[in-house]
Amino acid sequence: MIRQQILELARQGTGLITSAQLKQMGIPSVYLTRLVREKLLHRVARGVYALSPHAQDPWFTLQANSPVCIFSYASALYLHHATDIIPARPEVTVYSGYNASHLGDAARVHYVKRSIHPLGEVTVTTQFGNPVRCYDMERIVCDLIANRRKVDAELFVTTLQRYAQSPAMNSHKLMQYAGIMGISSKVQQTMEILV
Repeated sequence: MIRQQILELARQGTGLITSAQLKQMGIPSVYLTRLVREKLLHRVARGVYALSPHAQDPWFTLQANSPVCIFSYASALYLHHATDIIPARPEVTVYSGYNASHLGDAARVHYVKRSIHPLGEVTVTTQFGNPVRCYDMERIVCDLIANRRKVDAELFVTTLQRYAQSPAMNSHKLMQYAGIMGISSKVQQTMEILV
């Protein structure tokens, strides 16, 4: 009964299921181990299981293993379809004090104050159909401006020009985020040049 419930849950999604999902439902993770032994599920990463050994979504897997991580910078741009360049390593943002050493070289980690970590967080769907969290365009623009010297020059200019010309540009939200992040004057000066 529980086994079928787990398999059905995986089928309803994108073929992936996490141990965290089962925990929320009150189902012991020992059932995952049994399903792996029976070759009905495949462990693709710590806490992430798939119906097929080939059904792997690196974006979903990384975030399932590190729920504090929010995709940012070039990775967030890619997830928003604002660039066609796939980052060599995913870029994520975590709050200061979070130990992200378990990520190793799997991701480029940026640290911010805990108070601004969730600012601009949205859920998007990966090309594999799985939900992941990343920053919205206004937060991406603020991060790029705040860290201009650490960002690829072409990515910086292209992103800001496209954003400034986009009908979806929300200057009120952009300036609100800039105020919270303490970079209002930087953002205002940069955007005045582009608009």
